[in-house]
Amino acid sequence: MKTIVLIYKRIVTIVRRLDITIIPSFLGMLNNNEIKSKFGALLKKLRNEQKLSQEGLAEKASLDRTYISLLERGLRTPTIATIFAIANGLSKKPSEIIKMLE
Repeated sequence: MKTIVLIYKRIVTIVRRLDITIIPSFLGMLNNNEIKSKFGALLKKLRNEQKLSQEGLAEKASLDRTYISLLERGLRTPTIATIFAIANGLSKKPSEIIKMLE
């Protein structure tokens, strides 16, 4: 069992260095950049559907407008807390947003 844990830790270290995310199976074999890009496109779509500006969503989600822009352009990876804040700003459940990424 110790060997498996050591191998897992080593894989995680290598993956982090390569900027690749170990992806849940529901997202298939997407790498970190593909996930960021897909999340950004979805965020922009949802924001536009509600006729919100980046600034408007940022205010509702208690985030900075420039961070919303970076997310939409796929230049940042949202944390769980950020997904919850954005979901709240869009009047959606965080699980709905994640489900839309499938």
